[in-house]
Amino acid sequence: MKKILIVAEKPSAGKDIARILGVTKPYKGYMENEEYIVTWAIGHLVTLKDPEDQDKRYSKWNVEDLPLPPANGLKVIESAKMQFQTVKKLIQRDDIKYLINAGDAGREGLLIQTWIYRMAENRHPVKVLWASSLTDEAIRFSMSHLHDSSEREFVNLLKEAETRAEADKIYGYNYTRLLTCLYGSPGAVLSYGRCQTPLLHLICKRDRENEEFVPKPYWTVTAMFAEGFTALETDEEGNSIHYMDKKEAEDACQNCGRIGTVMECRREVKHLKAPALFNLAEIQNTMGKKYGLKPDDTLAIAQRLYETHKILSYPRTDSRYLSTDLFGEITEHVKSCNFGKFRQYIEKIDFPSFQMDKSYFNNNKVSDHHALIPTINRNIEKIYETLSEHEKNFFDEIATSLISIFFAEYKYESVTIKANVSGREFHCSGTTLINLGFKEVYKVLKAQEKAAIGEQNLPKIEEGETVSISNLQIKGDKTKPPAKYHPG
Repeated sequence: MKKILIVAEKPSAGKDIARILGVTKPYKGYMENEEYIVTWAIGHLVTLKDPEDQDKRYSKWNVEDLPLPPANGLKVIESAKMQFQTVKKLIQRDDIKYLINAGDAGREGLLIQTWIYRMAENRHPVKVLWASSLTDEAIRFSMSHLHDSSEREFVNLLKEAETRAEADKIYGYNYTRLLTCLYGSPGAVLSYGRCQTPLLHLICKRDRENEEFVPKPYWTVTAMFAEGFTALETDEEGNSIHYMDKKEAEDACQNCGRIGTVMECRREVKHLKAPALFNLAEIQNTMGKKYGLKPDDTLAIAQRLYETHKILSYPRTDSRYLSTDLFGEITEHVKSCNFGKFRQYIEKIDFPSFQMDKSYFNNNKVSDHHALIPTINRNIEKIYETLSEHEKNFFDEIATSLISIFFAEYKYESVTIKANVSGREFHCSGTTLINLGFKEVYKVLKAQEKAAIGEQNLPKIEEGETVSISNLQIKGDKTKPPAKYHPG
């Protein structure tokens, strides 16, 4: 009887899949029953060859050898040879019907698995288990909806992944050796990366601008109008006028009349939808700003919530949208969070009236994986209680983001007044809250968003109306340096 060989990316995922499928007989590096064989990688088992694998003379770094020959084939990682041999022997068995690639559902996961099959000289058809989470339900669903590795989506993803890997090697090998040979001190390596180095340049450039910045004093003029509003002197484009000499500001006040005319009074009701859902970069940014976590720390939390706790969808995603096929089950993802501080908000949702919105469901904006959302897991409440503080903060952000798209828009009235006094323009703006909408949900977070955008409640006033200045004030300040890039 032919068997199906399933190759997971890590032992924990492989053992979960084996348990779900009833594969219970353990062997060294795999499990087996009458229908399935389940084995696993340990992350990467195979990588691109290094230059010294092609010619030993490249073991010594010399500028004269550059550029190095391009990557020429694959090799097994030394520390993973034992598990690779296990996987290879299973792949080469005659009783295999086909392989199931059960690696992480992403570009890198597809690459890791493909390289293993290639090195193991696989001759069997390959199907792909593409699961957005590692819950039992998600794996069962994906097992019943397997993809073919020859589908265009997976072929293109693989091309993209291999191109990126080869480009990283080519740039890294050559520029790292060049920089180190020319400028490195003994024993030091000047590392170059295709993405790393341009980003480092931007950070260094901004840090230098920040450090070399010399603040300069300036003064602004503010007018208090008897009609009940305060406005800042601006240029024709509405930008605040900065006087670099205090006397110029004093002269402006001295020469300014006290009676003016309202040139513009614009009132507009505005609607603001809940923001798009989180991708990895956005949640790293948020966790950095709110909770002081480094990107790697946030990624580690995401991986634990995905792999260990199974309450988060696949974390390494660059998309902030959901695919339309998720619309039918998205309410179940929300209802999985119906406990504790989330309950009072979820119970307010009118689920039957929720409609698909391209602001959140858009296939054209989903790459290899959709935005981060909680999984459908009936044990989330119990699991949540076991989480660390940072893990809870992370999950709170993800859950709040999803719940908020089921709420009404944030609604407010925006008011702008422009007045002309003696040829000088004064500008002010303010807002009035009409409906808190989705921002109500953000009360569950430790660092809440502000409910209102402006602070000044402006009076009812009409264009052409005469207004009078009751007081003029000069305020001093200093120019600010460009902000340093935040680690998130």
